[in-house]
Amino acid sequence: MSPLERSLENELSEEGNARWLQTCHESGDINGLLEAALLLNLLYHQERIKAQWAIREAAENLHISLQDRYR
Repeated sequence: MSPLERSLENELSEEGNARWLQTCHESGDINGLLEAALLLNLLYHQERIKAQWAIREAAENLHISLQDRYR
């Protein structure tokens, strides 16, 4: 099984988001923090949907592969 690896793009995106949140917090920008929270909530749920889809696809492909192997 391949390990999970973070790309440089992913690390930079995470750092950018952290800075955005920190800046909003430091400046007392409640609307900015709400915007960030709503965006992160949306992204979180999109990732859950993609993960569930990938798991279903992998399971179906494994099932088909095993059926073909034992025919």
